[in-house]
Amino acid sequence: MVLDICGLSKSFGKVKVLKNINFRIDTPRLIALVAPNGSGKSTLMNLICNLETIDEGEITVFGYQSKESEIFKSLSYMQDNSVLYNNLTGWDHINLIKGAHKLTQKQVVETLEYLKMTSYMNKRVRDYSLGMKQHLLFAMAVLPKPRLLILDEPINGLDPISVERVRQLLLDLFEKEGVTILLSSHNLDQIEQLTTDIIFLKDGSLLSEEEVVSQRPEMYSCITDSPENLITVLEYNNINYTRKTKYKFLLSMKLSIKKLFFKQCAEKEIRFFDFELLRYSLSDVYHELFGGKTL
Repeated sequence: MVLDICGLSKSFGKVKVLKNINFRIDTPRLIALVAPNGSGKSTLMNLICNLETIDEGEITVFGYQSKESEIFKSLSYMQDNSVLYNNLTGWDHINLIKGAHKLTQKQVVETLEYLKMTSYMNKRVRDYSLGMKQHLLFAMAVLPKPRLLILDEPINGLDPISVERVRQLLLDLFEKEGVTILLSSHNLDQIEQLTTDIIFLKDGSLLSEEEVVSQRPEMYSCITDSPENLITVLEYNNINYTRKTKYKFLLSMKLSIKKLFFKQCAEKEIRFFDFELLRYSLSDVYHELFGGKTL
């Protein structure tokens, strides 16, 4: 068992940010935590890492309570850049990690070279760009070779080439070394390409992607030679549709009405030359859950 969250609740004043959360990771997974800003993503990560006090419930990491120092032998956490020391250089930060985890210089240099960081490691952090700070935080998190890696916005502020390097390194850690990774990101396209699982934090509760999608109507693209008859069937059953061309339609239809829909189409001799189930994008799911709220 990697992570077990049981009955977790957290409030700030009268605002309950997390409400009786239950979540478990038994085997290595690469999971994205998605929610708008201010929804409690960072709070949840901080609680896992014992950086904030739990109001109710408990968290265990590899069998240890989150408040036990033993968890940090297997857990690494990338926070935002407020944890960096502006008057220290990149090397100063990395050497702290190197000493604490007894890393070799070869291990350190290999990671820094892969991330293209060596040219600015002697500069003080106060002179770093956002992307440089993100690289430093990421390197500090992955260098200890943790079994559970928690990353808060790891690709924020990175250029596309750097994003690809980080993505590939995370995939290698997950696929080759069995590291469990829990990350948050506002880059929905990258999340879809990278992760094995997606969970949403909405109104203080966690929802899996499957839970969210299963409650939605299915989307279909179809082409017919009887568009007017099809419109009659669609409107009779209150099925939402968009007419893309004279013969092509997009339909939004609940599973419960699908059988009746095809029966009525057959009765009206409506022929379909194409009828395709469309996959929802993560962006579609996000906007349905959260509307226009910013990630």
